[in-house]
Amino acid sequence: MPRIDNYSLDSYLLDGPSNDKPLELIASGTATSAATSVFMTKFETEGSYNSNFPVSVSRSFGMIPKVILLKRGTTGYIETSFFRDVKNFNGSSLILIMSSGYPAMAAIGNFPVSKDSFSLPVAIQGGTYTWEAYA
Repeated sequence: MPRIDNYSLDSYLLDGPSNDKPLELIASGTATSAATSVFMTKFETEGSYNSNFPVSVSRSFGMIPKVILLKRGTTGYIETSFFRDVKNFNGSSLILIMSSGYPAMAAIGNFPVSKDSFSLPVAIQGGTYTWEAYA
């Protein structure tokens, strides 16, 4: 291990992550967003409140996924991304929503993700989404 001033570079993560491995697709499928909106707080440049529609999936993943992607229809356009290990200011896992024509926004709300299910917000009511879960 390289050293600078008697400090191992690994101690400061300067030589890169030592235990990370590439993400692996553990499950995928399709789901429809709800007809009823849910309240959430979105944080972008001005910060505001918004209503979005949850996509809910019940399925045993065996673990809490590290990343979940929701893609709109058959376009492959990623609208919502969940990152388990990236935390926002209040310690919640980061959820990004990218709607066409709007800047990406971070969402705070009641969007549970567990080893058995998830519910994540999207912009389109009653839309069909392809989802992918990675660990």
